[in-house]
Amino acid sequence: QGRIQTDDQVVFAISGSGQTVGTALYKFDDLPERLGNGHDSPKKERLPLPVPKRTFGVRIVAAATDSGATESNQQVFTEYRVVNSAIHATQVCLEAVGWKPNDVELLIHAGVYRDQFLSEPAVAAIVAGELKMNDRMPHDPARQTLAYDLSDAGRGSLAAMSVVASSIRMGRAKRALVTASEIENEVADNLSRGVAEVGSAIALQVTDEVDKGFGDFFFRSYPHFSGALVTTTKLHQGKAVLAIERTEQLEDALVHSVQDCVSAFLDANAQSIDDYDRVLVSIPDTVSFDRLAAVLRMDADRLVTPVISVKGDAFTSGLAFMWQRLMEFERIDNQRWLLVAAGAGIEVGCVEYRH
Repeated sequence: QGRIQTDDQVVFAISGSGQTVGTALYKFDDLPERLGNGHDSPKKERLPLPVPKRTFGVRIVAAATDSGATESNQQVFTEYRVVNSAIHATQVCLEAVGWKPNDVELLIHAGVYRDQFLSEPAVAAIVAGELKMNDRMPHDPARQTLAYDLSDAGRGSLAAMSVVASSIRMGRAKRALVTASEIENEVADNLSRGVAEVGSAIALQVTDEVDKGFGDFFFRSYPHFSGALVTTTKLHQGKAVLAIERTEQLEDALVHSVQDCVSAFLDANAQSIDDYDRVLVSIPDTVSFDRLAAVLRMDADRLVTPVISVKGDAFTSGLAFMWQRLMEFERIDNQRWLLVAAGAGIEVGCVEYRH
């Protein structure tokens, strides 16, 4: 209606259950003009956005896992096992790194499967609330915790780390947590999803060592494989259950997509897989890791996989379990790792990490 013009500045505001409140400043380009003149109007030429330089300076300082989501000796915070498991892992992680709950400025939960198909509030908001992260009113502007969920299937934790790294590099936070937890929902037709009922928490913070930590994140999507794994809900005998559609081509699709994404990442950075001491791959445990090592053209003994004490796929907690494994059993100073995560979609991501 002509109320918004080119170069107008607006404020966006949103409030969600939790309570999580957000605001953002936005300046319009020539979109109002183009819409007013019709969709075929040419877009005005503008200066290209600067390409970010290859940056590090954000590193993982601790990781913790929880494999006791159903154990009776653990403290019960809520009626939701996924929330309790995420809280338990978070408490262990905070203790390991020496942080108090109020030190956490950003908390992202990357889990997918929840008790009773919990949708809101966000699991991250519940975790922050139960641990009383900066919950005093009125808020101190200098000490606040932003908590929200990010859902990206098996790639979720890596995607959350990308958001954390960007936030820290922009000066929006100095200390952050990425959590994940899963349960095996009740299913129809005796087809289980196969996820392990575990939780995890990974602590990240800014570092003065600009040549350490995360490099540039690289993501690719393979939508032509979107039907290889699909989970939905449906009514079964009067109650909601998980319905799973999984094709026989799922493993082939995952292997092909990981190989393509890693190759594109290496080419973009003029690197070789041999430049990395370890390759950490979070991928469904149905995939043959010998086959994966073969298509990546690397020795299988440099490929790190999750090792967990309970039945099922580590899924969104895979990177945390691999991190723990390396911390406990290897000398890892001055090593270069390639972190890879893949999930339904097919969605794949990778990033260089310097320890």
